[in-house]
Amino acid sequence: MELFRKARLAKSRLDKLVDKDPFWLLDRYLILAGARFTPRNRWQRIGWLLYQFVTYSNLTIALVCFISAVIFEEDSVKVIRTFLIFVTMSLSLYKQHWLLQNRAGIGRLRNLLETHEFCSGDVDFDESARKRFKRTSRMLIITISWIITLQQILSWIPSDTQGIIFEIPSWIAWCWGERVSLVIQVWYLSICVTIWCFKLYGCTVTAVTLMVGYEAEQRMLAHKFGQIQYDLQELRQNYWDCELARKQYWERLGTLVRVSFNQQQLLLRHLKDLQSLVQTLFVSIYYIALFLYGSDLFIVMNHPSVAMYIIVAGTAIISSLECFSLCYLVDSLRDVFESISRHMFYLCARLPYSEDHHNDYLDMRVTLQIIAMCSRNAVTFGCAGVSEISIAVFTDMLNTCFSVFTFLRKMV
Repeated sequence: MELFRKARLAKSRLDKLVDKDPFWLLDRYLILAGARFTPRNRWQRIGWLLYQFVTYSNLTIALVCFISAVIFEEDSVKVIRTFLIFVTMSLSLYKQHWLLQNRAGIGRLRNLLETHEFCSGDVDFDESARKRFKRTSRMLIITISWIITLQQILSWIPSDTQGIIFEIPSWIAWCWGERVSLVIQVWYLSICVTIWCFKLYGCTVTAVTLMVGYEAEQRMLAHKFGQIQYDLQELRQNYWDCELARKQYWERLGTLVRVSFNQQQLLLRHLKDLQSLVQTLFVSIYYIALFLYGSDLFIVMNHPSVAMYIIVAGTAIISSLECFSLCYLVDSLRDVFESISRHMFYLCARLPYSEDHHNDYLDMRVTLQIIAMCSRNAVTFGCAGVSEISIAVFTDMLNTCFSVFTFLRKMV
C-alpha cells in the first residue's frame, strides 16, 4: 500500500509538471543551462558562481585532455574522442551566446505568444491550436530533460566506458600524484553531462518552442482567412438582387481582408526575429553534426560496450531530434503560409463581377493576389550552403553522416 501511495503521489506531481505553462518549464530549463540568470539573494549568487566555476573548469580539463592526446598519444581514436568532447563543449557555449544575442527578439516573440492577441473568430479552433502548442512544448522540454538526466546517471556508474570518456592524462598523476588525478577525474564527471547537454540543446529547445507557438498563431490566422468566404456567403447569394447587397458585400470583404492582412503583417515582422534565431542555429547543428555523427559511430566501433552504446545512442537521438524538429517546423510553417495563399486564390476566383463595382473588383483582385504571392514566398529559412531548410535537407545530412563514418573507417 505504501508503494502504491508513493506511486500515486509521483504520478500526481508529474501531472502537475506536465500541466505547467511551457514558458515556465522553458525558464527552468534555461536556468539549468546557465543562460542569463539574475541571482536574487546571497545563496543564489554563491550557487551561480559555483555553477560557472564548474562549467569553465570542465572546459579547461577537456582542453588539457585534448592537447595531451595530441602531444603524447599515438592512438588516433583517443585524439578524436577528446577533440569531440572539447568541440561539443565549445559548441554549447556558442549556442548559449547566440541565445543571449537574440534575447530581444525572443522576448518579442514570447510576448506575442503569451498575450494571445490573435483570434480566428472560431473559439474552439483557437483553443485547440493553443492547447496543441502548449502540450507539444511541454513534452519536448520534459523528454529532453529526462534523457539528459538518464545520461548523467549512466555516467556515474563505474565502468570501462566511464574511464574511457572521462580519462585524465597520465602525466597529471606522475606530476601531482594519484590522489590529485582521482580528484580531478571525479570533479570532471560529477555533473559534466548535465551542464553541457543542457547548454548544448538550450538554444534549440527555445527555438522549437517559439516556432511551435508561432505556427499555432499563424494557423489561426490561416483559418481566419479561410473563414472569409463563409462570412460572405449570404451577401454573395443576394449579390445580384439589389445595389445595397453589392455595396455591403464589397465593404464587408474589404474590412475582413484589411483586418486579416494587418494581423499578417504583424506576424511577418515577428517572423524576422524567428529567422534570425533559427538560421544561424541551424548552421551550427548541420555542419557539426556531419562530423560528430560519423565520429561517434567510429568510436563505438572501436570501444564496443553497452554503456557506450546507450550514451552515444542518447546523444544521437537528441541531436537527430534537434535537427529534425527545426526542418519539420520550417516545412510546417511553409505549409501554413501556403494554405493562406490557396485561400486567397480561391477567394479571388470567386469574386463576383458587376459594372457598377468594376473598380472594387479590380482593386480587391490585385490585393488578394498580392497577399497570396507574399504568403507563398514569406517562409525563407536558409543558411550557408543550405538554400532552404527542409526535411529533404535532414535526409541528406544523414546520408552525409554515413559517408563521413565510412571515410573515417577507411582512413584510421
